[in-house]
Amino acid sequence: MSGRAVDAVAQDDDVLASTGDHAVDEAIAELDGLTSTEVKEHVAVYESIHSVLQDRLADTEA
Repeated sequence: MSGRAVDAVAQDDDVLASTGDHAVDEAIAELDGLTSTEVKEHVAVYESIHSVLQDRLADTEA
């Protein structure tokens, strides 16, 4: 990830910046909950986020 992309996502107060796409923002917001879940549950969250992001990319390519 480029330095600019990291800067856009990681803010000083650890609040994620909005992407401007509601579905993407909701998917990425799921990352916040990972600290309160067991590691074995993380894969399902990552897969869910990956699916949403793939769907959004497919929508933009159509």
